[in-house]
Amino acid sequence: MEGRVAGDVELDSAVFQVSLTKNRYEAIACNGESAESVASGPFDQLVLHLEDAKNFQSRSSSGSFKLLLAGDAKGSTWFTKSTLERFLHIINSPDASKTANGILQEMSQLEETRKFHDYLQSKEQQNLMGGALTGGLSSTTGKPQQVISICAKLLMALCFCAFLCFVCSHFSSQNYFQGNIGPNSSVATKNELLRALDLRLSALKEEILVLLSRAVGSKLLNKEVSDLSGF
Repeated sequence: MEGRVAGDVELDSAVFQVSLTKNRYEAIACNGESAESVASGPFDQLVLHLEDAKNFQSRSSSGSFKLLLAGDAKGSTWFTKSTLERFLHIINSPDASKTANGILQEMSQLEETRKFHDYLQSKEQQNLMGGALTGGLSSTTGKPQQVISICAKLLMALCFCAFLCFVCSHFSSQNYFQGNIGPNSSVATKNELLRALDLRLSALKEEILVLLSRAVGSKLLNKEVSDLSGF
């Protein structure tokens, strides 16, 4: 079974032939009756980025394993020969893959920080609305509710301080903002901080696009970068 496989057609599978003694793999893209060798490289690099390779290493010394999409993943348009080739080109470049991982980790942290801030802002608005509706009147269970409310506010204040410390650690050397930033900062200053966070995220997205394009030898589209995350 051999022959060229179209680059943009969903694969039935990707077969990896492995020799652990030589620390090498060969990747074969399979679609219908066609199979095409698309890349080869050091197996220890593949193990760092592909869970199936890690599982194979733990139970075999040589042979092959097959990468398949199952269940809900079947029919995914990202699983093509072109995406497989790009993925393997990147992981065969240790410097590129290491840098890309560092960028992705920072992006993940910043995105989680952004979500956390949005959560705190939502809770603050809920508390303000709750206070307006009750009009500050106490009930028969006022003291327990007061204690719970105070504890919740303290927890939110601590969480917000942690949020500020994390973001400031990323941007203090970038001169994105000036002035004092803390729990009592003005709304304008906090908005400035969030704009700095969004600017950093945009810069990282552009940085990883350039890095991966250089690794594969052609300019990648955002969708093509997104497809790589399927692996």
